[in-house]
Amino acid sequence: MNNKFKLSALASAITLTLAACGGGSGTGDIAGIGGSGYTSTGTVTGFGSVYVNGVKYETDSTEFDVEGISATQNELAIGMVVRVEGTVNADGQTGTASRIVFDDELQGPVSNLTVDAANPDIKTFDILGISVKVDRRRTEFDDKDNQGFSFDNLTDGNTVEVSGFFDANGMLNATYIDRENSLDDIKLQGKITNLTATTFEINGQTVNHNTAELDDNLILVEGLWVKVEGTLDTGILVASEIEAVNNDSYDENDEMDIEGFISDFVSNGDFTVNGISVDASNVTLSDYVTLGNNVWIEVEGTYANGVLVADEIELRDGEVEIDAVIDQVNDDGSFSVTVGGQSIEVQIGYETKFDFEDGTSELSIGQFVEIDGYQIDANTLFALEVDVEDASGDDNELQGIYQGTNETQDVIKILNIEFTVNDNTDFGDLNDMTGFLASAVVGETLVKVEYDIDGVAIQVEIEEEDD
Repeated sequence: MNNKFKLSALASAITLTLAACGGGSGTGDIAGIGGSGYTSTGTVTGFGSVYVNGVKYETDSTEFDVEGISATQNELAIGMVVRVEGTVNADGQTGTASRIVFDDELQGPVSNLTVDAANPDIKTFDILGISVKVDRRRTEFDDKDNQGFSFDNLTDGNTVEVSGFFDANGMLNATYIDRENSLDDIKLQGKITNLTATTFEINGQTVNHNTAELDDNLILVEGLWVKVEGTLDTGILVASEIEAVNNDSYDENDEMDIEGFISDFVSNGDFTVNGISVDASNVTLSDYVTLGNNVWIEVEGTYANGVLVADEIELRDGEVEIDAVIDQVNDDGSFSVTVGGQSIEVQIGYETKFDFEDGTSELSIGQFVEIDGYQIDANTLFALEVDVEDASGDDNELQGIYQGTNETQDVIKILNIEFTVNDNTDFGDLNDMTGFLASAVVGETLVKVEYDIDGVAIQVEIEEEDD
């Protein structure tokens, strides 16, 4: 598993300052504060307690359920998508978990493994017709039982367990992958199609449900999203158990916190996350946040009349990427880097994952870091990933939304930083600044700039955004 964990040396400082630097994109208090009942679904981002959705949950008396079996905290891993039931304290950043549940989304054989032509850090593959996306910097590989299992040696034929979130296109975005040693236990989920008295299909995979145990007296119907567990027999999944997904009962006025991808987007007041209807019409979003299908978010609010009424929305994926050298580390856990001669502040929280590839365990001035995050004001980012590299920092890069040029059209502005372009700037297929300006749209186009110490653009590329 990648060595990503919470920055323990600064955890106490983070606790004092999360309210100021949490990267929130909404208004109102955090749902569930004051010790009220609370349900949170999201990825595990750290331990020493359990960190989920920006909250540190104490687990001294927690009941753990891992794939339907009583377990301990040691059975959890970073990247797993879990459901936490418990309370959150008045600070909105700490709480107590009474129960934590983990169950993977898919388990089966890898097929059709493909490396993304535009980004070699992205791979996709299929498990029995379900498409899975793997991101080198966002997917955790668990190698406890298979030493050395990683992004690089994932191959067709591997049997894997996958945890993550389905997007609006039905693709499972993996946050955690573990390699299994046999095909004895297959798990598949999706919508039922072509239902007959003995079989149905999920994404073209035939499932025999004739002898399956139906959870909670489930009635199978066309279009129902289900999770199937069973074994493969000559290409047919023979189901031993079938349960409905997202069929948890929430009571009126339950306080909830869910992480996932937006789907079925109609407006800010009408979309779904993980199959749950959301109304975010009363949330005031920042200028840097736009909601729509396939935007990865965390939603906090109250469940009422079958809808999660949002109080706050935070991003869980970002378009800003920076490769630079740390020039300052603050007592509150935040730090800054210099980009093109201008200082950029980087906020962190319990949501932030760290990878110390240089062998250290805390941030310090002079370290070269790769940062993935999102913009929360003119010159401030919230970091979702911070990778501390062994590199010297020779390749300084910034990716973000294009903000325009100047009157003489010899600069490109990203994150309020102006990068100078000249005859030596490499624009690739765009040829020159004229070609770039013909293709770039202010406020929309994602651009990556490699620059030198003086802020002169060495290379400029227009990046493709995720659908």
